Amino acid sequence: MGAEIIAEKFALLKTRGSNGVAYTHIVEDILLGQRAVVKVSDKLEDLGLDYLKTINLAREADIAGLLMPLEGGLLEEEAAYYLAFPELGEPSLDNYLRMGAPLTCREILDICEHVLTILEGLHEAGFLHLFIDARNVFYRPGRGITLKDPALRQEFFHPLLELISSPDFFYLSPAVMDGILPGEADDLYAVGKLAQRLAEKAADARTSTHGPAVLWLAERCCGAGTGADCTRVAAVRRELVEEREAAGGCPGMQAASLAGLRAGKEGDGPTLPAAAGSLSARGGGKGRKRGVWTALALALLLVLAGGVTLALFIAGEVEKAPALGRGGRSVAGDDAALEGALQARDRPPHTGVSAADLSPQGEVMEASHVDVTGDRDGAEADRSAVDGGEESATGTAPPAAPPADPSPAAPVASFSVSPGEGQSPLRVYLDASASYDPDGCIVSYAWSCGGSGMSRYHVCESNVIPATIPITLTVSDDGGHTSSTTRYVTLY
Repeated sequence: MGAEIIAEKFALLKTRGSNGVAYTHIVEDILLGQRAVVKVSDKLEDLGLDYLKTINLAREADIAGLLMPLEGGLLEEEAAYYLAFPELGEPSLDNYLRMGAPLTCREILDICEHVLTILEGLHEAGFLHLFIDARNVFYRPGRGITLKDPALRQEFFHPLLELISSPDFFYLSPAVMDGILPGEADDLYAVGKLAQRLAEKAADARTSTHGPAVLWLAERCCGAGTGADCTRVAAVRRELVEEREAAGGCPGMQAASLAGLRAGKEGDGPTLPAAAGSLSARGGGKGRKRGVWTALALALLLVLAGGVTLALFIAGEVEKAPALGRGGRSVAGDDAALEGALQARDRPPHTGVSAADLSPQGEVMEASHVDVTGDRDGAEADRSAVDGGEESATGTAPPAAPPADPSPAAPVASFSVSPGEGQSPLRVYLDASASYDPDGCIVSYAWSCGGSGMSRYHVCESNVIPATIPITLTVSDDGGHTSSTTRYVTLY
């Protein structure tokens, strides 16, 4: 089908088959030399012309993030139509799920926020998508989101749904399944189900601070699509932004804490849960306590020193009293040593990591207390006791040792290829999540087939004649070290 139009304007490279609605062909424009995806269909019959008109209107609206055809038209001899789309280089979310490439909760929120933004523009232009699912959402880290295959109008939804060979009913709301005409709320419901499905496969679902926000989004969107709440997409997107800001402001919060924070904004409860009390308030109490103990210790030391001097004077041996304490230490040095020891004793044990203690991997922490036992503070107190006289005289501390090399060991490069062989042209999915740096972090992934950056995943497509193609991955860590590894793909 569509052989004449393809032969006239395009060079056929590959036929992918049909999804029940249209046949899909991978072609190359004869004049421009660009690859494209041509879809040819004769299934809509009388609705075909109306569908083409609607697509042209949506194309004129220039909705960002929505895949629109480069050209299209009717095939009068076959009573069909064709649409030529630009080829997408990024994989769909369905590819991520089938490959087992885990997405983080933060990436899931980014994806859903972009999808809501695209839907907002689509709805404002008077159109609907109605087929939001993992197969129609294309994603590449750092390059945004692309949506494809929208229904655009309510009247097109049920005829298209009946034609699709294997529809995914997971994303359809109960009202739509009952035969009711869909609306904006059904697009929201599909976004909620998308967030739910992605959250099930999230790499950090149990540890990420963004996990509660993903679950909230799924519940919020699904509720808008099934209840009487006719919330618009724009309102949900704004709520999502606020929810992400709340989660980012309290890195250690759990799901209950997020609920408490939302209740605080609405005036129905405390702004923060009791467990998330003020760190500065607790620190201030300890500071006052240490000040009282230090003052008492200094007073006791002065009383003891005065008593010893008075006793020596009465005994007539004042002239024998040494000006320095035992071991050549001065009274000021003893005071500093005692104060340091008392502060080290009264300091509460370091039982966790706070926001002030965090530092990037591979860098030396500069906090005054970094270990659990407090040995570093005790060592500093002992050093001040030994060298107290000199330090009190100069008022300066000894120079700090220069920081060590943050990453002396090279990273380990490793990746998987799926599939490892196939017929040309072949699309290959590369996964470098097995790469790691033993004492730092990887900051760059570079592929010999093109593409580099922070993403661990890459998609390449080869159209060469049958051959064995080497693919090399080079990773770089935060210490400037690199490592490479090579895998081979067989084309036939």
